[in-house]
Amino acid sequence: MDRRAFSRLMVRLLAAAGTRRMCAVTGAAHAATAGIPDLGLNAKLNGMRLFSRTQWRRDVSALPLHPQSTLFIGSLGMHPYSQDAGGWSYAGSVVGTPYFVADSRLQPLVPIVCSQYLGECDLVYAPVPLRDDIVQGYPANATHPEKPSEEDRHVLLIDRRLRVCYELYRAYRRVDHWYCANMAVWDLDDGDSQRPLGDTSADVAGQSILAGLIRGEEVEHDAINHAFRFTIPDQCPVFISPPASHASAFGNSNALPFGGRIRLKASVSETSKPGGGAWNRKALRILRALKKYGMINSDTGLALSADGDTSAWDTEDLGPGPAWRDLRLLTTRDFEAVDTGGLRIEAVHAAPAGPAPTASLESSATEIRSGESIILTPGWQGKTLAWMIPVGGVMRTPQPVTDTPIRDAWYQLEVVNPHGRTRRLRRVIVTDGLRRHERYDRYIGPQGSASNDGLTPGTPWPLSILKDPNNVHLLAGAVLGLLDGLYVVAADPALDRENGVDGDHPWFEVPTGIFGKPTVLQSLNPRRAVFDGGSNARPILGSRNQGLSLIQIIGLQFNTPAANYSVSFVGDGAFLVDDCEFSGFKVAAIRASHVNSPFIRGNTARNRPGTHLVQLDGCSDVHLRANVLDVAGHLWADRGGNAAVQAD
Repeated sequence: MDRRAFSRLMVRLLAAAGTRRMCAVTGAAHAATAGIPDLGLNAKLNGMRLFSRTQWRRDVSALPLHPQSTLFIGSLGMHPYSQDAGGWSYAGSVVGTPYFVADSRLQPLVPIVCSQYLGECDLVYAPVPLRDDIVQGYPANATHPEKPSEEDRHVLLIDRRLRVCYELYRAYRRVDHWYCANMAVWDLDDGDSQRPLGDTSADVAGQSILAGLIRGEEVEHDAINHAFRFTIPDQCPVFISPPASHASAFGNSNALPFGGRIRLKASVSETSKPGGGAWNRKALRILRALKKYGMINSDTGLALSADGDTSAWDTEDLGPGPAWRDLRLLTTRDFEAVDTGGLRIEAVHAAPAGPAPTASLESSATEIRSGESIILTPGWQGKTLAWMIPVGGVMRTPQPVTDTPIRDAWYQLEVVNPHGRTRRLRRVIVTDGLRRHERYDRYIGPQGSASNDGLTPGTPWPLSILKDPNNVHLLAGAVLGLLDGLYVVAADPALDRENGVDGDHPWFEVPTGIFGKPTVLQSLNPRRAVFDGGSNARPILGSRNQGLSLIQIIGLQFNTPAANYSVSFVGDGAFLVDDCEFSGFKVAAIRASHVNSPFIRGNTARNRPGTHLVQLDGCSDVHLRANVLDVAGHLWADRGGNAAVQAD
């Protein structure tokens, strides 16, 4: 089920049960005048302005009512205003969404590996610290950090040096990187119309979470001068741009669109609250902001629910404080929808066309000796944001970057604007001065090269999994393989005898350990990359003793009529198998041997009766998910170890 449909269904179920929300929706920040923020969790921004030239800062108190205001508000039903903010706790978690301030001069950049929305993810290294308390839902979500939770697990990271924000959805900390469903990068000065139209972000609407967060610092000390991010139960298959860039192609056409805006009616008294008595002073600041700036629909959740950070500005006996209780006196009937004049875009139709950015990436050399440096020169036109990995980071203007790679390296420049996303790659080969390193080229060299012809001793793999004469098969840093076409594995009895038949020797080796970074192998078009063949007990794809950190295979098709397994992973790390199709294997589609903390998801796995989707040999902390098992078979078999399997 799609994330958005699942979210909507779960919200209704939880609301009916009287429980607190399913996706603790997220939000983020604002500031006043230019300043230097402190570092750390929910740190003071000291007046640094955020998203100053965006819809989030727009005064909407004098805008006309939207012609469909009655319809939009009526679709919400009768609910009290609510907010997940103030630092109180619920079900073992601190309510709200934390943000973290870092400085990329001080905080190391780490890879961010995206799994679910790869084509809409901003692929960039980010200065996100490897700690659990920056994840939404902490500390309850830290008990089983590998287990999918009911939280959206957002991470919001401000880089005060570059003035950008990184926002992650479904974020999980690994040993040396972050793994998430999606990540978006935001320019803290602009923020509207940054993402390509049609792309989602860490929020379904494709908006910034940080831009609409109720922040404790401003509630306690300042006037609040930005709109809030809020949720409603239903999705509308329409978005309003700016500020939104995405909507799902299903839902309730009578609901408020993503990017749509509501405000508190001017008639609501600021001198006395319903039932008498003065408003709590913090509640009054929020009430005035609701009149002047309103709230922008950003995600699916409980009706009329806004978000804040996790600083303790409104907590009492570990529960919500007086400001929260006062604001709960406001109800749906106190709000109205306003006409912001934004462009209304239907999700089922193409977004307005425009020029996508152009980009170029040049290197001072394509082959260097070990220890030598290269200069990478990026260029672009029509950009909103740009970044380069694994070096360079986010860039506002093209700047040459110097690097000294210790092994063969791929560099990627990515440039985005509202009309597209452009990526340019450059490969640099590192030699010892006499010859290329065979142990690298045997994986990434073209078929037929001297070091990868399938016959040269020391290079036993008969084909290169990453064969691509156009050099577009890798996205550097995360080492993403984009595969297309048919990969035929011809039976070779001599190689089978040489390599054994114990299932540890795959035809195609995934080079994660060599590059030292996570690897993603993805079909350019779903199940257009077909691996056909296999011989005796040899699986088609695998990784052996590589010291892998994360492998993902997405949208591939495996036809293995003669092999015990389609895929075999060995080593200490994690892997994800998503939206792949397996057929023909004898024992199990996937074999995992001594792998720690894998999340294994197999879609459309065609088992034979008596076989398994996954065979686990000495694995630990495993989560399995299989959506379709077309033929009678079993989800998993454990052959020793401490699997602690979570299966659904």
